[in-house]
Amino acid sequence: MPVSAEHQFVAEELDSVLSFYAKTKLFGVLEADRKKYDYACVLERDCRRPLVSQVLWSHSEGVHKDLMSLLHDRNAPIKVYFAKDTTKHRLKISEIISNYRGDEALSPLLQGLKIIYLPSEFDADKQEEQRWMSNYISEIVCKDLLFATVFGRLIKSDVRVFANHNGPIGLKYAVLDEIIKNGLIHTPTFKSSIGYRSDGPTREIITMLSALGLVQRPDQTVLALPTIKGRMFMDLSKHLLYEKYNPDHMLGDLGSIKNMLFKPSGLEGFDYQQEIVESAEHCSSEYGRNLLEGMDFSEPVFYSNYDWKIFYDQLKDVPGFKKKTFEDVDCAFFLK
Repeated sequence: MPVSAEHQFVAEELDSVLSFYAKTKLFGVLEADRKKYDYACVLERDCRRPLVSQVLWSHSEGVHKDLMSLLHDRNAPIKVYFAKDTTKHRLKISEIISNYRGDEALSPLLQGLKIIYLPSEFDADKQEEQRWMSNYISEIVCKDLLFATVFGRLIKSDVRVFANHNGPIGLKYAVLDEIIKNGLIHTPTFKSSIGYRSDGPTREIITMLSALGLVQRPDQTVLALPTIKGRMFMDLSKHLLYEKYNPDHMLGDLGSIKNMLFKPSGLEGFDYQQEIVESAEHCSSEYGRNLLEGMDFSEPVFYSNYDWKIFYDQLKDVPGFKKKTFEDVDCAFFLK
C-alpha cells in the first residue's frame, strides 16, 4: 500500500535525528533489517538495544497490525510508534493499550513502547513545515527516547546536585570513575585505588552518587556498582573535557543536550558545566586519574559496552551478598 509524503517524511526523520545525535559519539547507531517496520536500527550504548518504529498517518485501519508487530517483537526493547494526532487514532491506540494492560500475560509487552503523537495538520510538501516538524521530532526524540531510556534518565537536577556537592575537588570524579571501572567490592582496596584514605568525604560522595542513581547499592550491603545513568554522566563529562581541549575539533552538536542539563534559570548565575569540567580536570591533577586516558583523540568514542558480568563474578562469593540479585539477568537488568 502506497504511503503518504507525511508518512515517509516522519519515518526518514527518525533515522536523521538519531544519526545527528550519534555524531556526539555518546552512542552509536547500526543498521537493522527494516522489512517489517518503517524504521529499525540497533542503538549501541552500554548494551546493544534494537529499536523498531512504525508510523501511522493516513491508514487508520492499520493501527492494530502496527501495534501487534511492535509489541510482540521480543528482540526489540525500544518500540516507537509515531501517530498522526486525531481523535480516531487516539481512541484506537488507547483501546489496544488498555486491553494489554488488563491482561496479566500481555501487559509486560508494553514495556519499552513509546507513543509519539504528531500534529495532524502537517504538510510534507511545505518546506517550512518540514523544518518545524524536523525540529519537533528532534526535541521529542532527545527528551523522550534518548534521555528517558538510552541515557539512563539523566536529568538537570542530577547535574546540579553533583556540581554543588562540596568536598575535596576532583574526588567525586575519582570515586565515580573507580566504581564504574571496578565497583566498590572491598573497601581497603577501593581506598587504595582512588588514593584517598579518609572515610568521611568518600562516604558522603558515595551516598550522594547513590541518591542520584549514578551508582547503585545492592540491598543490605556496603557495595557500590555502576549504573547506566552514572556511565552516561561520566561519558558526557569526558565529552566536555575533550571539547575544552580540542575547541577546533567539535564532535556533533551538544546544543540540545546542554540545554536540557546545564541551562540555568534567569535567577541563577552558577555555571554548572564549568564546575563539572573543572572537577573532572582535578581528578587528574589531584588523584592521577586522567578521564581521557587511552582515548584516540583523532576519532574519539565516549560510549562503551557494559561488561556487568565482571561484577557478578566478583560479587557472588562476597559474604552477605544475595546471589539471586544477579541471577537470570543480562545488561537489561541495569536499564530498569
